[in-house]
Amino acid sequence: MNVHNTSEKIPTPERVFLIGQNGTGKTAQAITFPGKTFGFLFDPGAVKTLELHNDIAYSTYFHDILDLTPKGITKSGAAPVKTMTQVKEPESYKTFAKDFVEATQNDFFSSYDNIILDNTTMLQACVMDQVLFQARRYGTQPEIGDYATLAVTMLKVIRSLVALNKNILLIGHDDYYQDDKTKRIGNHPILVGALKTQIPLLFNNVLRCEMEEDKGNLSYWIEAVKYEKAKFIRTSIPNPQARMDVTIKDFKNPTAYGLGKLLFS
Repeated sequence: MNVHNTSEKIPTPERVFLIGQNGTGKTAQAITFPGKTFGFLFDPGAVKTLELHNDIAYSTYFHDILDLTPKGITKSGAAPVKTMTQVKEPESYKTFAKDFVEATQNDFFSSYDNIILDNTTMLQACVMDQVLFQARRYGTQPEIGDYATLAVTMLKVIRSLVALNKNILLIGHDDYYQDDKTKRIGNHPILVGALKTQIPLLFNNVLRCEMEEDKGNLSYWIEAVKYEKAKFIRTSIPNPQARMDVTIKDFKNPTAYGLGKLLFS
C-alpha cells in the first residue's frame, strides 16, 4: 500500500472545470496557464481564442457532415424513414479516441504541462453520433439506453484525461433549471444525467464564468464560492471570494493575469 502524509506537500496538478455561457471567457483562461499547453478542441471557435497565444499546440475534432434527413419517432412496425443523403460513419469522436490512446501509448504528453479539452457540450454530441451509428440508428432520436452509453463513455474520457497527471482545463457550459421542490431557478452543467455530479467530482476547481460590459469595456469574472443558484462550484484557491476578476489585461503577458495567476502564483 502506497501511503503518503499531508506533511510531504506532494505537488499535485490543478484540475479545473470552467463552466459558463458562451462568450464568458472560458477558453481564453487557457493562455494564462504557465508552461506548455496542448488542446483537444471540439469547438471551432476555440482556435481563434487560443491564437491569442503563439505557442499552444492542438488537435481539432470538429463536426462531421451529418445525415440531414428529418427522422421523428416512428410507431412500432412502421416502415423506416428513407435516408435522403448517403450516410457516412461520423469521424470526430472515433478520431479523438484513436489519437488519445496513441498519444498515451507513445508518451506524447510528457512534454506538456497543461491539457485542455474544449468542450464537453460538443464532445457529448460527437459521442452520441458514434453511439447511434454503431446501433444502426444514426440520425434517429436517441433512446434511453443511448444516453446511458453516452454517460459511461463521457466518464471514461474525463477519467482518462485526469489520469494524465497534468494540469487539466475542461471547458463546459451551463443551463438554467427550476428546482422541482423549491421552484427556484438555478444553473447546472450541460451534462447528461449523473454526469452533472460525477464529472465535477474529478476536479478540485469547478468554477463558473461571467462577463460584464460597462461603457464598452469588458471584464471577466469567476464565481468561486458555492451558492444557491450554482451548487456545483468548488475550489482549492486559497481564500476564495464569491467573484474573482480574471480579466486578461495584457495578452503579451497573459500568465500575470486571470485564472493562471490565481492558481500558480
